[in-house]
Amino acid sequence: MTLYLKTGLLMFALLSCNLAPKNAFISSQDVDNPFTFTYHLDNPDTVWQMPAELVEISGLSCFGDSGIAAVQDEDARIYLLDTASGKVTSTYNFGDKGDFEGIAIIDSVAWVLESNGNLYRVENFKHPHPAVTKFKTPLTAANNAEGLAYDKETNALLIACKGKPGLKKGEKYEGFKAIYSFRLDDQKMDATPRFLIDLSVIEGFRKSGAIRDFYIRTAKKAGLISDNLFFEPSGIAFHPHNNHLFVISHTAKLLLVLNREGHIVDIRRLNPRLFNQPEGICCSNDGTLYISNEGGRGLGNIMKFETY
Repeated sequence: MTLYLKTGLLMFALLSCNLAPKNAFISSQDVDNPFTFTYHLDNPDTVWQMPAELVEISGLSCFGDSGIAAVQDEDARIYLLDTASGKVTSTYNFGDKGDFEGIAIIDSVAWVLESNGNLYRVENFKHPHPAVTKFKTPLTAANNAEGLAYDKETNALLIACKGKPGLKKGEKYEGFKAIYSFRLDDQKMDATPRFLIDLSVIEGFRKSGAIRDFYIRTAKKAGLISDNLFFEPSGIAFHPHNNHLFVISHTAKLLLVLNREGHIVDIRRLNPRLFNQPEGICCSNDGTLYISNEGGRGLGNIMKFETY
C-alpha cells in the first residue's frame, strides 16, 4: 500500500511559529509517541578522509556488530572499512564498470544498486570469485535510483528514486519522490511505491524560515535546480533501535526521518559547509550514525555521529 507522507495541520502550525532551531525539527502526527532525534549533526564525533579511489563514495551499509561496507560510482567494487580508524581494510570486485549508488549487506550477501534500477546480488561477496546475479527491475535511468536499504520486517530492499517517481506514463505522482520495495522472497519489485514523499511538506518547512540555505537560493536563481528537484533522495537507512527510515538529500542538504506508517516525524538541516555532497548513510547496531560525502574537488569522507 502506498503511504503518502504528510504531517498535517499540526506540523504547519508549529512551522508558522518558527520556534525551532534553524537546523531542526519538525513535528510528528504521532503525538502519543513523539520521536526524539539523538544526533548533533553540526558536530561529528569523527571525520574519516577517504582514499582517492573513494572520492565518489556513493553508498554505505552497516552490517554485523561493527562492519561498514561502501561502494563508489564507477567501479563494481565493495570496500570494507575498519570502524576504529576508518581505513579501508579490504576490497572485493563483483563485475565491470557502472554507476553504483547503494549497497546493503545481509549476512554473506551484498546487494548493490545501479542508478538505472539494476540490482546485483553478490553471494559470498568476500570470496575471490563470488556468485553474481543481476536483477533488472522496472526502474530505468529516468527514475535515477540512488538509495538502498534492507527492511527486516518485510524482508525487502527499499529503493529510493532521485528522479522520476513513476514507472509508467500518466501515473499521478507529480510533486512526490518515490521509494519502492523489492521483495527478497520472490525477488520482484512492487509496481506501487512503498512510500511517496510529499515535496510540498518539505517546501513548507523550507519556507518557514527553518532553513535559510544560500546553496538552495543561489542554485534556484541560477536555474540549476527547480522546485521539483529541491529534494532528491541520495541515501536511505533504517535505524536499528526505533526502526525509523532516515532519508538524506544532497541537493536539499536535508535529512528526513519517516516512521513505519510513513509519516515524516523529523527533518534536519545538513550544514553545507560540513556536508559537501551527502550520498551514503547507515546506522550500526549500537545506534552510531555514519554519513558519507563525495569529495567534489577534494577527497570524500565519512562522518561518524554517536548517539547522545
